[in-house]
Amino acid sequence: MEGDAMSIERVIAEACGSYASRGFFVGASITGRKRQNIMTVHEILHGETVYGLIDMTVFGSAKHSAVFTNYKLSVHNAWGSDIVRSWAIPWDQFAHAKVAHSGKKTDFNVYVDQFAINTAGSALAPAEVATLLRDLQQRLRNMGAPSEPEAIETATEDVEWMVAVNGETFGPYKERAVIRYVAQGRFDRTRDYVWRTGMPDWRRMEDVDVFRRNTPPPPPPGAENELPPLPGGVPRLPKGRKR
Repeated sequence: MEGDAMSIERVIAEACGSYASRGFFVGASITGRKRQNIMTVHEILHGETVYGLIDMTVFGSAKHSAVFTNYKLSVHNAWGSDIVRSWAIPWDQFAHAKVAHSGKKTDFNVYVDQFAINTAGSALAPAEVATLLRDLQQRLRNMGAPSEPEAIETATEDVEWMVAVNGETFGPYKERAVIRYVAQGRFDRTRDYVWRTGMPDWRRMEDVDVFRRNTPPPPPPGAENELPPLPGGVPRLPKGRKR
């Protein structure tokens, strides 16, 4: 998308602010349990700012929600067996995605291309969510989104990747986990390689859209030392690995 990152952030922040309501939480209204849960469920990365939240839970936990950050729209569907549970889409792809809702009272799904947001439990009706998303799309287009965006993969929880570091392979990791580890500095997207079932050969991580588009800037020097250790069962990077 043309325009600098700050312009995109401003568009997202202003759009979210204009929809602040009982069903759409922004800024300081995202507190306590809601904030803690979305940081975990949506795996909010270093450098990400949360501007908006649609809490789609009955009791306000936000574990089933849609989150609007400076990088992407991230969705976690806690229920709905026929839809992808977790997915995210970067804003430059979202600007030209197809937003749809059937209009039926019994249909709580709002679609962004083939991915669904299950709004059951939200104070916002599906039609209201669709209107919000279309308005945000128009704002992004107005700031200069390309008319024919390149094809971009959307991060999901279902795809697993192997990662090659200095000639050694690690994994498999869920797609979102790879994105998180890159942001933490555990993998280097400019040097490390990835492979998944169906690919003819390994590719440098930065040459794979889903990692290039969904990974925020690396943390500042020394920041990775403050992060918690990898969860059990995840192999450490080889000794001597340069960060």
